[in-house]
Amino acid sequence: MKIVVSSTEEQEKYMDELVGKMYKEVFPKFFSEEKIEQFKNMEILIPTDQDRYHNSTLQDCFHIISSLQALLAIIEDNNPLQYKEKFDQNVKKLQEYGYQFPLSINEIVSINEGSIKTSCH
Repeated sequence: MKIVVSSTEEQEKYMDELVGKMYKEVFPKFFSEEKIEQFKNMEILIPTDQDRYHNSTLQDCFHIISSLQALLAIIEDNNPLQYKEKFDQNVKKLQEYGYQFPLSINEIVSINEGSIKTSCH
């Protein structure tokens, strides 16, 4: 017999807070408000009810939270390209749980470089 421990309400709330941080703090650096609204409508980083049900174990919740935290840390780093492998692993892990992420590491680097160039002129 296998015992499965379900995630807590606080952990599920924290997952939602991390997704909210992506929408409020990260995506605006890379996308227009219109594009962000499209992401919401497309349910980017918003799992279906069925995925939420299947992701309700403590272990699943831990994997999702860890991946979201890792992506946030990598995106906020001054040299995110050095973490390309970790970035790709975490995007893949989120996809396994029904969370779609709209950026590749190369897009993040090129957009960051573009904004740095633009701000220097």
